[in-house]
Amino acid sequence: DNTPPPTPSSVKAVAGPRMIAVSWAASKDNIGVAAYEILRTSSFGATALFTVGGQTLSYIDSLPTGTTMKYQVRARDKAGNVSLFSPIAKATAK
Repeated sequence: DNTPPPTPSSVKAVAGPRMIAVSWAASKDNIGVAAYEILRTSSFGATALFTVGGQTLSYIDSLPTGTTMKYQVRARDKAGNVSLFSPIAKATAK
């Protein structure tokens, strides 16, 4: 299989007390989604990449109050193909 899964849609970042909850709609793939990768970018450009299992459709990021982050999500299928990153979702921890 050389076909990447579709880009995850409906990506949202919702702020809470000292956290941001990121969620997205499932991607469908002919051989199955193995994982989702969440790219986090801070206001000063630092990045981190987090990975969750293919059945997981959310990620909780613990952060200090007032921290603003941008998130993008991509899907990886069981053959290792990756989708494009989603549009940016942004929030500031409360």
